[in-house]
Amino acid sequence: MRVNPLKFKINAFILFTFLICGCDSIVLSTPSPTPDFEKTVYWLVDEAVSKASTQIMFDVDQKFATMEAKQPSPIENTIETPTPAVSVVTAPFRGTSVPEALRKKENSVIENTPPSCIDSLKFVEDITIPDKTVVKAGKPFTKTWKIQNTGTCTWTEAYSVVFSDGDKMSALDRTGLPVGTSVKPNDTIEVSVYMIAPEQSGSYAGYWLFESPSGIRFGAGSNRDKPIWVKVEVK
Repeated sequence: MRVNPLKFKINAFILFTFLICGCDSIVLSTPSPTPDFEKTVYWLVDEAVSKASTQIMFDVDQKFATMEAKQPSPIENTIETPTPAVSVVTAPFRGTSVPEALRKKENSVIENTPPSCIDSLKFVEDITIPDKTVVKAGKPFTKTWKIQNTGTCTWTEAYSVVFSDGDKMSALDRTGLPVGTSVKPNDTIEVSVYMIAPEQSGSYAGYWLFESPSGIRFGAGSNRDKPIWVKVEVK
């Protein structure tokens, strides 16, 4: 039995295309009869190849579309964690505001803190250069007062005698109490300031106060503001 090679090739191609693309059938349109049978056969083969190629591309597109549809959406992969419910517990009102409580606490601290000591003095007497003492012009002299501590603080070497007003007569602005000084309340101390008489003759007066270590100045009297002084006659 002799097999037509061309017919065998056509059948083999149709079977191979059917197995690959899974097509249920491949319909080949029957061309109009033509006197040239060989040309007709080749035309049939070309049309079958074109249809098979189209079917294969359609199937491939369908498979890709199916795979994309099965891909999980990023939104679907996001797991939302439920927010736990927060229960608010309201404390019972006790009728006391915070500022009021703080005010009472601060008051209690202040009430428990002892008041700071008070500085005050009293002039006792002039040890040197009493009032209206005559001094020579341009000559040095030392003024010494005897002072009583009438306050509640103990005076130490950190206290000073400071110039307040009047004629300073070349004295220092501040003269500290001697090293090792400890003048308890009601005790007395003699304090001295070195001065130089002015060159011009006349009456001169200088006024002085005490100063605490914290820089607070004080003197005598009920308001602790009366200074001690030196008054001389320069000749």
